[in-house]
Amino acid sequence: MKERKFIDLVPLFASAALRRVAVTLLGLFSPLYILQRSQEVGFSLNFSIVTVIFFFAVLYLFKLLVLPLVENLGLKIGFKSVLAYSSFPFVFFLAFLFLSQVNYLFLLLAAIFWGIHAGFFWWGYHGAFVKTADQDYFGRETGAVQVLLAAAAVIAPILGGFIVYQIGYQFLFIFAGVIFLLAILVILPTPERVPKRDARIKKVWQIYKTHKRMVVAYIGRGGVSGLYGIIWPIFLFLVLGKILTFGEIVSAAILFASLINLLIGVRVDRVGSRATLAWGAPLNFLSWLARIFARSAGLIIIVDTFYRVTEKMLIIPLDVLSYRKAIEGGTGQALYFREISLTFGAMFFLFLAAVLVLLSLPLWTTFVLASIGALMPLLIVRK
Repeated sequence: MKERKFIDLVPLFASAALRRVAVTLLGLFSPLYILQRSQEVGFSLNFSIVTVIFFFAVLYLFKLLVLPLVENLGLKIGFKSVLAYSSFPFVFFLAFLFLSQVNYLFLLLAAIFWGIHAGFFWWGYHGAFVKTADQDYFGRETGAVQVLLAAAAVIAPILGGFIVYQIGYQFLFIFAGVIFLLAILVILPTPERVPKRDARIKKVWQIYKTHKRMVVAYIGRGGVSGLYGIIWPIFLFLVLGKILTFGEIVSAAILFASLINLLIGVRVDRVGSRATLAWGAPLNFLSWLARIFARSAGLIIIVDTFYRVTEKMLIIPLDVLSYRKAIEGGTGQALYFREISLTFGAMFFLFLAAVLVLLSLPLWTTFVLASIGALMPLLIVRK
């Protein structure tokens, strides 16, 4: 039965892995694309960086706004169908990203539709995972998918750098779109799983009142993820100056870190989420401080690999706690709690980063913000 449950997860994992290739291509290179387009229309470097931050803040805002719609839709049609429907806003996102080559203002519409897509996809994915996975082995299975996602992403930075260097951003967008549509096709033949109860926003706010430490932990994690996904690629590009070198370094860091992720998941099952967080948060904190001094390719690979390993010591335990709460108190409520907290955390930390950039402080000062966010999950180490 347990082996059967794991086999049932394979299409979901494959879909997530294919999407990871597409999103790695877009997530790594879209900040650089927006930065370059902003400078092309005459913005200064600092204001261009703030424009990138604003783009992703709009993305996160619309992800938040669409969650009630997604929850109501999921209650009627199921998690798999919500995943499938995420393809429609994704296509619009790519179209507007492509059109932004002609008119810069289309970037705003691209951000809106990317946010809508993210709300649909992650609600459907995490809901389907909770309903399919073996709750006694959430750590192992979360670690397994993290390994698969990392492995799928290893080739993407090198491939993306080559595509942008040789052909251009437009082909990169089209290629990512094709990979994403394959991700949706993989999941379509699987059985549908429908949430059993409606998740009310009012009830979710009650959870916020009784789980304040978990809220802070997720806000910290969301802030770290937001800064890593947006500020770090810009910092790397400004330091390295070459798209191809940028891709090669990111791929090397992903490869080294991916080999350790499954072991972290198994450890979570054995020693518990809080014990893993107790080690992961301080180590992730150090990985951000080390970035301040990373300027050579070799040191960047070491620092980024260290971060990616310690990041999983935050992500996997927090996800396992979320999945177990979903089993105990309702999938919809747990997903609401998780997604709202993570998204708010990303928006809050990006706002602080924008302030630092507008004050003309060095870009590495945003790493200090991220280091603070890395320590915030320590609040839930002790019950």
